[in-house]
Amino acid sequence: GDSFDCIVVPIGRNGPVAPSPFFTRLTGIDADRIAQEGRPLDQGLADFADFVGEDAIWSWGKDEITSLAPACFVAGLVSPLPAARFGNAAALLLKAGEPLSTIHGLRSHTLLAHFGLPPEPRAHDGLNDARAVARVLSHLLAAGRLHPNDLRKA
Repeated sequence: GDSFDCIVVPIGRNGPVAPSPFFTRLTGIDADRIAQEGRPLDQGLADFADFVGEDAIWSWGKDEITSLAPACFVAGLVSPLPAARFGNAAALLLKAGEPLSTIHGLRSHTLLAHFGLPPEPRAHDGLNDARAVARVLSHLLAAGRLHPNDLRKA
């Protein structure tokens, strides 16, 4: 299916900030890529809102609270995507019958292996982590462990 990938220029209290060496090692995103592809947060959010339309947005965790909300606060923005549009995919795994103790041990980069699915090329790459969540949810739908209505509303 379609995918959305966007590099946003990171902003701190006093303006743009360079990615840390840890962030670059983790994600593969460096200052050169940000300089070449980076967009302002408001533009990236508007483009993402257009991409998702009215669909619910599922992630592994609470990224809208831990990442998006502080970024909007620092940038002085109101997100075009209300927090209620987001859902934690861990709740769907619980609905699909995965034990809570197992879910607590999973991360976006370990989901595929847990379900015996081939890995994405790079963990902690936002697009690949999103694809991992989507592939696991598709797997659970195909196995009859989830129903399409389960994914409609976050």
